[in-house]
Amino acid sequence: MKKISILALLAVASTAFAQKTEADFAGYYAGAQLGVNHSTEMRAGKEHSKNSAYPGLVVGHNTAYNGVLYGVEGFADFHKKSSTGRDFGMGFKAGKVVGDVLVYGRLGVTGRAPGYRPQVGVGAEYLIDKNLSLSALVSHDHLNEQGVHHNNTSMAVGLNYHLR
Repeated sequence: MKKISILALLAVASTAFAQKTEADFAGYYAGAQLGVNHSTEMRAGKEHSKNSAYPGLVVGHNTAYNGVLYGVEGFADFHKKSSTGRDFGMGFKAGKVVGDVLVYGRLGVTGRAPGYRPQVGVGAEYLIDKNLSLSALVSHDHLNEQGVHHNNTSMAVGLNYHLR
């Protein structure tokens, strides 16, 4: 009986220290973010900068395949004081687990006003438990429209709920 108890305790303890894999981040999720945005607008040789805090939302789906995570993510950033206004978009992401943290890159399209533009980003996500994760993302987009240059850089942290 003593041996069975020790084996059961070791089995439970080993799962507590198991390293995360891409499959741990797979499936549907939704989340809320808080971020800061730095935007510049260059018009007629004069640069105007704006900084603002903003809330954001994300919803997506991830799939793990051959040790890589692939996903699609929709997002909305409500930074109305930015030179580009409130944005929404969609991105494709690919990532790898390093230690217990998912590190990924995201390529997508964002926009509304003044227009749609490509966006690039890098992020990280850490599972707190089976259904909750902390996320961080830095993204950038740029648009030249009718002689006006718009640059946007955002940094956001959030909490995602994974539907399992």
